[in-house]
Amino acid sequence: MKYIEFMLAEGYKEVTQKFAQDTDLKQVQDIIATYKDLVNRNQVHGNERNIDWWGKQGYQNFEKFVNAKSQQQSQTQQKKRTATGNSHTLAETAEWLIVVPLDKDASCFHGKGTDWCTTKPQHDYFEQYFRDNNVTLIYFLQKKTGAKWACAVRNGEVSGWFDINDREIWDDKFSEQTGIPVEQAMKYVAMVSDKTSDVAKKADTSRISMRDAINTTNSMIDDLKRSGSNERSIKIETLLLKIKDQELLHNYMKVISNGKPVELEQNMQQLIAYKLPKQLSNVSNITAKTVRIVIKNHPQFMTRLAQENTQATYNVMKNEPNLIPYVNDEVTYYPGYLPPQIQKLFVERDPLWLLAFSDDLDSRLEKQKDKILAVYFSKNPQLYGIVTEPGLTDLRFMQKFTKDEYDEAVEMWDDTGFEIIDRELNYFSGGD
Repeated sequence: MKYIEFMLAEGYKEVTQKFAQDTDLKQVQDIIATYKDLVNRNQVHGNERNIDWWGKQGYQNFEKFVNAKSQQQSQTQQKKRTATGNSHTLAETAEWLIVVPLDKDASCFHGKGTDWCTTKPQHDYFEQYFRDNNVTLIYFLQKKTGAKWACAVRNGEVSGWFDINDREIWDDKFSEQTGIPVEQAMKYVAMVSDKTSDVAKKADTSRISMRDAINTTNSMIDDLKRSGSNERSIKIETLLLKIKDQELLHNYMKVISNGKPVELEQNMQQLIAYKLPKQLSNVSNITAKTVRIVIKNHPQFMTRLAQENTQATYNVMKNEPNLIPYVNDEVTYYPGYLPPQIQKLFVERDPLWLLAFSDDLDSRLEKQKDKILAVYFSKNPQLYGIVTEPGLTDLRFMQKFTKDEYDEAVEMWDDTGFEIIDRELNYFSGGD
């Protein structure tokens, strides 16, 4: 251990001397002290933690990196920070807090536990409503019960009342559920609609700030592109993590990847996984958390993810088989070709994937197919058959039939040519 500490000390000493050849020694020492602090707080990763590596990059690149990184909060700091955000209280009593969120943090904080899309940190619905469409949201928070309601106001008019489950309700239903008279609720609507009110002025100021952030980020990305550099910018990434703009994220990734995968921290990976999963092809260090996000939120990209990051995808699914969907007629997306080891996990989760994979089924699983399906049917004695080709009917792929249900389908569709596999593993058209 002492040897390692000695080697690190020598590395810092050598790099300090090298940088001091072209720059004031005190300035170099200050920058290196800041860098050490970043390393100790785990804010730098990979080669960026290696002072000898930085010695080869030159002082200017090192100083630029340290200055930018020191302005960015660590993920631990971000988690510790109480993200109450910026909001305006319209009224507060022992029973009620009636508040207007003026940024995403406030919307997520006050709307926690609801199904409102504007309270989901990984999405930009709040920005779309508040920043882009001038919608002001009023949150009615019942302190004693934890019940919550929301009202959306645009151009002085109510565009919707919503309960905690994001179901739209009429104003009289809102009054009935909350006990707040409609006339009183409309006074709050009038407050946010009055352009001269404090809350309206604060909302406008917040919108301007949010739009300025977009313009600033766009200019910074353009400058980076014109410079011909494909180096990451901590300042740009910090802004992207805040504004979550899909187009700007795409433009930035296009500049820094330039056809070559780059290493990104988890917070940037997470943003890309939610907003632009296709761009994960340009990320070299995909994490399990990133894989999990894609599987849960963008199953249509699962095939590509599995092909490009086979081991990471396999590990996540092996440890969390509940991420693998069961086969049923409600599944809206069926993956194409998946690597054999991942197909095996799918089949272990639900043997009917042997049918759902169709022509993409791995040859080794194809050899075991009949044996596994025979066991499946024996465990499901009520099951007569499964639709493998709906044809011109209203039946659905992988729809399951009892014998009575099959007979009804034949009677209805007869010669339209839907196909099933029955419990004897025979494939035939309905009515044959």
